[in-house]
Amino acid sequence: MPKLGLGFTVKNKSAINQFTLNDSIIFFGKLLKSFMYCAYSLKKHFAYHNK
Repeated sequence: MPKLGLGFTVKNKSAINQFTLNDSIIFFGKLLKSFMYCAYSLKKHFAYHNK
């Protein structure tokens, strides 16, 4: 049973085929976007308090 990145366990190849490349690109895109938003608001927060 191979493991994919974030704790997805895959029992067979059909499960891998369902989690396609396109899905993973969308998933990581959303993850990156939310991370960037988090970093941006943290930066704004600290910039505000360090005046």
